[in-house]
Amino acid sequence: MRTSLEPLIGQMLEVTKLLLEKEVNDSKGENILWANTIETIDLASRVTFDTFHRVMYNWDPKACSFSEESSELIESCNTVAGSIGKRNHHPFPFMFKLPTKENKKLKRSLQYIKAFSSKFINEQKEKLNEELRIQEGITLEEQEQKDATKKSRCLLEEMILANSLITNEDSDPSNIKEGMTNEELLDNISGLFFGAYDTTSNTINFILYYLAIYPECQEKLRSSILSTFPLKEQDLLKSTVDKIEGIRFLSYFIDEVNRLCPLFAMFGRDCLKDIVVNGYQFNSGDVVGIDSKTIGCDPKNWNGMTDTDQFRPERWGEYRPHMLEGMMPFGFGGRICPGRKIAMVEMKTFVIVVLLNYKVELRNPEKEALFDNNLGKNFKKGYGNINFSRT
Repeated sequence: MRTSLEPLIGQMLEVTKLLLEKEVNDSKGENILWANTIETIDLASRVTFDTFHRVMYNWDPKACSFSEESSELIESCNTVAGSIGKRNHHPFPFMFKLPTKENKKLKRSLQYIKAFSSKFINEQKEKLNEELRIQEGITLEEQEQKDATKKSRCLLEEMILANSLITNEDSDPSNIKEGMTNEELLDNISGLFFGAYDTTSNTINFILYYLAIYPECQEKLRSSILSTFPLKEQDLLKSTVDKIEGIRFLSYFIDEVNRLCPLFAMFGRDCLKDIVVNGYQFNSGDVVGIDSKTIGCDPKNWNGMTDTDQFRPERWGEYRPHMLEGMMPFGFGGRICPGRKIAMVEMKTFVIVVLLNYKVELRNPEKEALFDNNLGKNFKKGYGNINFSRT
């Protein structure tokens, strides 16, 4: 599985450079980086959206090239993500059934995602069916040669192949094993359209923010990255995931961001049986909220450290608590995020590409950071924006 993550490096490098190096004219007619004119979260969303789908779906949405289709899809996904966050905190569920402007927009967004997903799946099914029909007409020797050069199937292809409707014209229907139903396939593809990029892009936004407000950490991290990749992109293109993970200060930095600024400060779990914990009674069926932010900042979990309310990435090299006592950006247990390794490779590669080429600073340093909570914690519109200047 580890080797299958390597393609993420090259794709993240390509789409990040594509987006950050685009220039536009400002009101004075001067050339400036496009990334310095829009919401940073929009930049991060487009980068992660393209990278994930290029590798996992073998499909380029061209979000970084401002494809009209992908822009509408991202906008619809953001609307759904925002609604999920609000519903998690709203005490009156019936409010979401009222014919308000916001609810109507949500309904349109859901319909668009479903329709797009259905059309997308049918197109990919046709491609796979055509491939299977071609394979039927070739010799065993030709098939072996083809298999030797063919790349492994992407996630999307595997999901479609698991669907019971994938078949050849001459296949015996009785030989088709029951797999993923049409409804399950549609729900999974629709959900992944926003679930696979939204939380990663929000975390990238926080990483950029902390790089900007702690310039000494930014320089230290840039130095570590340059010592690993002295030829910059030329070295990065040949890199492995293991080599990237070998940049320890990069891991420390991201871990510290996740500790102090978790996207999900609370995890809910159902109590399966009556139990008393530290004198508190919990009954079967109770929903227990686990406060990951408080746990991550509790000095008791950090071997006596007294500065757990401060941003200090180096602490992760001095002591690493158990996951349930340090930080839980991807949850824990049987329902831990299945895409956590993909997200970490994307985030680390993005930071490497940025710091190899740019210095990051707050666009409006006088503004106090204000947060919102959609699918996860993020900046309110107009806050936490970053300027990029070439190094």
